[in-house]
Amino acid sequence: PLEHRMVDDRPVLVLEKLNGSPIRDIGLVPTEEFLKLALLVLEAVTSIHQKGFTHQRLDLESLLVSPDRRQIRLLHCDRAGVDNFRRDIVSLGSVFYQVLTGRSTSASESQPPHLLSAAVPENVSLLVMRMMEDTPENGYQNCSEVRAAVSLCLSQMQRPLELLLAEAQAARTGAGS
Repeated sequence: PLEHRMVDDRPVLVLEKLNGSPIRDIGLVPTEEFLKLALLVLEAVTSIHQKGFTHQRLDLESLLVSPDRRQIRLLHCDRAGVDNFRRDIVSLGSVFYQVLTGRSTSASESQPPHLLSAAVPENVSLLVMRMMEDTPENGYQNCSEVRAAVSLCLSQMQRPLELLLAEAQAARTGAGS
């Protein structure tokens, strides 16, 4: 947000204009690209949380992605409030689930994304499922925790294959001694 102000005794976030499409329109993307988008989304949500607001309506339509996929803007901030920040994390988990699987979520019936798509690594799948966790003690408490987990998943994906193979060989050698 560029700024926040009060209009008719209600908090309003002022955002800059961005051309783009709702995240719903990007379709299924490779996991590494998804993680980069997730970090951008989390940066935008963290920005409003740091100002004491929650979005309260995060969904596939409220996240605008620039054509080059390097910027994200939050739409529909007209009902931003100061409630529980975890509500935004749970909503984002649902959005991320839908982006990764192409399927909507049902809290009681959602299967982990890696079981629906072999392209989704298990660690990314578990991250998204934890985001959607309704029980506070089992879910992420704030966007900083989620960002750290997404960053870790991304760094693991970007590690050179040779390094991973060397680590696996070292583990086997160490296990045999």
